[in-house]
Amino acid sequence: MKLHYLVLTGLALSGVAQAADIGTYKKPTPVPVIENDLYFGSIGAGASVIDSPSQKGLKSATVPYLNVNGKFTYMLAPRGWGAQVDANFAGLSTDWIDPKVRHASSAFIYGGALHLFSRAVTDAKIGGFFQFDQHDVNARQTTSLTMPGYVGGLEAQYALNHNLLLRARASLGSHELRGNGNAMTLRSYTGGLGVTYRFDRNWRLGADLNVSAIRASVQGTRGGFTFLETGVFGEYRLSQLPLSLRADVSYLHYYDDKFISARHIGLNGMRATLGVRYEFGGSRQRPRDIVDDQFQTYNVLAGLR
Repeated sequence: MKLHYLVLTGLALSGVAQAADIGTYKKPTPVPVIENDLYFGSIGAGASVIDSPSQKGLKSATVPYLNVNGKFTYMLAPRGWGAQVDANFAGLSTDWIDPKVRHASSAFIYGGALHLFSRAVTDAKIGGFFQFDQHDVNARQTTSLTMPGYVGGLEAQYALNHNLLLRARASLGSHELRGNGNAMTLRSYTGGLGVTYRFDRNWRLGADLNVSAIRASVQGTRGGFTFLETGVFGEYRLSQLPLSLRADVSYLHYYDDKFISARHIGLNGMRATLGVRYEFGGSRQRPRDIVDDQFQTYNVLAGLR
C-alpha cells in the first residue's frame, strides 16, 4: 500500500514539474535575417595574355594586358527585382614592359554596365542590360584610334539544381570607329552560353562560348568579321577569407570577311587569364543560391568580365 502511494505521489509531482516546464518553455532563438544579403558585390583583378602563332603569312604575336572590374548588386527583396552595376578596365602599354622604348604604344578599354533583373521565377534570374565600352589605341605616336560602343541585350541564369547553373546572353551594339579624321559605324551581334558547376563551397568549374559578328554599316563599305571564343575556367574560394582565385583558358578564332584584309582569312589564338576576386556583402556562413551569381558582360578584346 505504501509502495502504491509513493508511485502515485511521484507521478503527481512529475506532472506538476512538466506543467511548470511548459509554462516557462523558451523557443529556440531564430536565425537572424542578414539584411546585407540583399546588397553584395565583388572587386576583381587579373593578368591576361593573348597568343597568336605564326599563320597566314603573319608573324606570331603575344599581347599581355591587365584587367580590373567591380560589380555591385542590390535587390529589393530576396525573390524580387534587383539591379547590378559594373565598372570595367582593361589595358596595356609598352611603357609597362620596357619604359625605355622610344615610341610607346598603348590600348585601353574602359566602361561599365547596368543590369536590371527579376528573381520572381523560381530558380531563375532574368533581366536586361545596357553596356558602354570606350576603346583608345595609340600605336607608336603615329596612329590614334578611338571607338565608343553602346550595347544592349537580354540575359538569364537558371539553376538546374543547387550546384549546376546555366547562363545565356544575347545583345546588339553600335560602335563608331574614329581615327585619322575618318569615322566608321559598326554593328555588333553577340551571343553567349555558359555553365557553372559548384563541387562544394570552395571549388567551381565552368565553360563558356561567345560568338560576335561585327558588320560595317556605312555606304560603300562592305564586309565585317566574326569572332568566336570558347573556354573553360576553374575557381577556388578560400574558406577563411572572402577571396577567390581563378584561372581561364580560351580558344580564339577570328574570321575576316574582307573587312581588314582584301580576302577571306581565318586566324586562331589563345587567351589565358589568372585573377583574384574580393567579395563583400552577403554572408560567408550562409552562401547565396548559385543563381544569385552576378551577371557577366563580354568584350571581344577584353573577354568576359
